[in-house]
Amino acid sequence: MTVGDDRSQTKEIITLQSLIVQEQIKQQEQAMKRKLIEEKEALKRKLIEEKEATKRKLIEEKEVMKRKLIEEKEATKRKRIQEQEKTKRKKLEIIKIHEDELRKPMERSFENESSSSDDSFVECSFDTDIDNDSIKKNICPFDINFMLQENNHFNESIENCIKDYMGNALSCVKKN
Repeated sequence: MTVGDDRSQTKEIITLQSLIVQEQIKQQEQAMKRKLIEEKEALKRKLIEEKEATKRKLIEEKEVMKRKLIEEKEATKRKRIQEQEKTKRKKLEIIKIHEDELRKPMERSFENESSSSDDSFVECSFDTDIDNDSIKKNICPFDINFMLQENNHFNESIENCIKDYMGNALSCVKKN
């Protein structure tokens, strides 16, 4: 019986050893599966983090572009306003120059008149009923087209402004 028992024990030992080896193989396979799963999950997390980082970067770049666009619009607006103000100043300077040029011929005509007409003007100015004829004699005619032919800096809007101004001035004189 010892031989049969030995064989059965050997058989049992071999069977147990094979079961142990199979169990070890299963454990190794499960460990490898867990490791693969962990690696996949780590890779997924890494991909998600990269996507989120890319999204944040794109959002930041978009915000930077928006700010730049707003700054450019504001700079353009400031530049346009400055140009408009510069143009207004130039127009006012031109109008002032023209008014000065218009006054010069009128002043010359007053200077050329005799002192007696100045005396008559002074006498009339004290009187409440000013003679329209003496006023009309002392006012020089104004030809806007003649003035504008010599100066190329004017446009129609300035011409109209001067015409309106002169029309108002003449209507005031006619009322007196």
